[in-house]
Amino acid sequence: MSENAIVKVDTGDKQCAMLRLVGAVDAALTKELEEELESLLAGGVLHLVLDLAEAEYISSSGIRVLLAAFDAAKKKDGSLRVVNP
Repeated sequence: MSENAIVKVDTGDKQCAMLRLVGAVDAALTKELEEELESLLAGGVLHLVLDLAEAEYISSSGIRVLLAAFDAAKKKDGSLRVVNP
């Protein structure tokens, strides 16, 4: 099993952020993910891209965080996209 991590990928666009989720997005990683997504949205990012190619598992609390980020981005006329599910 790989190490669980959130890796920020530079997109070159201040309004778009890409995060690569690695390993299990479980209770231990969910709080970190929530804080990172909230920070990005508060900092002016409108469009979030989540790369799940290396994600092994997402807990129900992780799904809740993703849905909350989707709603927050949508309220700012932004988006949340999932790639490589």
